[in-house]
Amino acid sequence: MKSSLLLVVCVSYLMVAVVAAESLQLVLLNSSYATSIAALCNDNSPPGFYWGAGSSAQKWVIHLQGGAWCYDQASCASRWQDSRELMSSTVWPTAATSFANQGLFDQNQNNNPYFYDYNHVYVTYCSSDAWAGNALWVAPDGSARWQFRGRPILDALIHTLVQDYNLAQATDILYSGCSAGGQGVVNTVDYVYDLLVKNHVNMDSVRFKGMADAGWLMNVQPYKQGIISVPGQMQEGLLMWNGVANEQCMHANPDSQWMCFMSQYAWPHFSTPTMIQTEQFDGWQDPYNCCSPPFNSSQQVYIDRLRTAVQSSLREIRYPSGAFSAACYYHCSTEDGTFTSIRIQTESTTYSLSDWLGIWFNDMLTSKNNTVLIDDCSPVGCSVGCP
Repeated sequence: MKSSLLLVVCVSYLMVAVVAAESLQLVLLNSSYATSIAALCNDNSPPGFYWGAGSSAQKWVIHLQGGAWCYDQASCASRWQDSRELMSSTVWPTAATSFANQGLFDQNQNNNPYFYDYNHVYVTYCSSDAWAGNALWVAPDGSARWQFRGRPILDALIHTLVQDYNLAQATDILYSGCSAGGQGVVNTVDYVYDLLVKNHVNMDSVRFKGMADAGWLMNVQPYKQGIISVPGQMQEGLLMWNGVANEQCMHANPDSQWMCFMSQYAWPHFSTPTMIQTEQFDGWQDPYNCCSPPFNSSQQVYIDRLRTAVQSSLREIRYPSGAFSAACYYHCSTEDGTFTSIRIQTESTTYSLSDWLGIWFNDMLTSKNNTVLIDDCSPVGCSVGCP
């Protein structure tokens, strides 16, 4: 198999195993400041994050949890019934277990050589708005009231990390997210930069970059009949949440602001360098819009067209941003072992997401002409290490 990238990268580090079971502890954002700006979960409970201190105290991973969204009264009622942990902090455990010591949070230097010793902040998702909202929504008949406060939650988070965790001393910050958290990065990476400035972090001395994992939403019509398209959900959500995506994109598209929730339209407006990771057969978008493998002949035609659209949109990305896209059927790699196991073959070597993200984040690329790594192999599941 052959990658579309022809690029030589110089990497040099000593591989030393550091194995320690990281315990990420829940911290609730319930300060007077958080309350004053209505930083709340959907049900009015306080939002929060899981915290793990690293040995490199000035280096940070701030990572947004995913979990889709709701966009009308029916979808929010269903979400409350089936996924209450994505709407309320009252059911969160006091210590994280599902992702601790995996992916970006792995403390083994062999597995995670670039970020193993960082402070780890896992921001728990409970606003159901792709981290973009700031509204209290009340059903017309008064039967439901939901807070959509993704942006105030991020405001309270940065305020707390500066006040109580010395974030102002940071030299390196990777702002990442998975799935709806990846879409949250697309929506808010420049907003979070501004929040850091607002909280007196000297950004002239900080390496700050974004990383959107499986947050590359495509503007496509579904193969399935009778479902609301993802662009349709964003159009409804924009109104329900009082949503704000990338603000420069929204200013440039005043009559179609919903488009800025679609990553392919938002990224050209980023001010912050951002790495995009998306599989070409995304394990959420493919089954939602169409189907899961194995595909029948008509499904295969649709899936191939969707893959081509993903590849074409990613190839538009330019330095200082970048992309990593394997040909797997999968969704999200920053929170599990596929961070290192899925690899893309080039003419000279193979790269995992761990490799590519770390090299890019640390400005170690020997060429800036192409920061996009796409596997062109066929068929689905042909990249090295696909699950």
